Amino acid sequence: MNGAIRSKATQGKTDRAVDQRLALAGNDPAKLAALLTLSKSNAKLKMTGKAIKAIGLQEFSSQIGFPLRGHNIAAFNLPAGGYTLRGESFKVCIGAGACLALCYAMQGRYGMSTSQAPRVVNHQTLLRLNGAYSNGVIKALDGMVKRLGRSFGLVRLHDSGDFFADWYAYAWLIVARMNPDILFYCYTKSHTIFPDHTTAPANLRIVRSYGGKRDDLIDDDKPHARIFESVKALKDAGYINANDEVDGEIATIAGEQRIGLAYHGTRKPTPAQLRAVA
Repeated sequence: MNGAIRSKATQGKTDRAVDQRLALAGNDPAKLAALLTLSKSNAKLKMTGKAIKAIGLQEFSSQIGFPLRGHNIAAFNLPAGGYTLRGESFKVCIGAGACLALCYAMQGRYGMSTSQAPRVVNHQTLLRLNGAYSNGVIKALDGMVKRLGRSFGLVRLHDSGDFFADWYAYAWLIVARMNPDILFYCYTKSHTIFPDHTTAPANLRIVRSYGGKRDDLIDDDKPHARIFESVKALKDAGYINANDEVDGEIATIAGEQRIGLAYHGTRKPTPAQLRAVA
């Protein structure tokens, strides 16, 4: 199973942290729902929020065609690729392919227990809620979103991780409809779960990423993203340069059609790996 954790010591620490949190909730739906957490500390999203505030909420809302209630951005994250918990493997990025070898969310600090444990808890909680009672996932995700302060007008789904099941993707579609004053946005490679004909609400913006198992399902006339070997290459191809973290995030929020990223991870890719994700 591909995952961010690379040492037995870190795996053991993560297992213990996850077990402790899940044990406190048991099988109580309300306690499980309380375990779901949105991240508000992502440096990139904080910078983007400040940029939106500097532009002006009304002006930025006009630019993106959506009346934002606030400039701050929260994120809901899951483990990238997949993970192991107490020796059992779980797959999260079900549509991932060649991208796994270069995934930014499986490098650096993402391999630390402090980063992995909350993401694993989110995923394990969703699995338990789905089996616990009818509409449990929808109610829990909606409750989590509604706990956000009014300054939070945007939620990024999956700074790490992806849509891993039909019921989970459906839950977010419903939650977006239940919170029409918040803009939800995401990248995905789960194209079999979210096909291009998916009827998403106006406040859910989906960018399809190349580098997965079913790139053939991506419509280049709709918002999509590619990885390039250089900024020059993406610009020459007519793509928006998303290497600037703030500009890249704003392009996604705005629903831009062609988003490009020059690879900048810590792993050195081979030419074949770069071709496979382009």
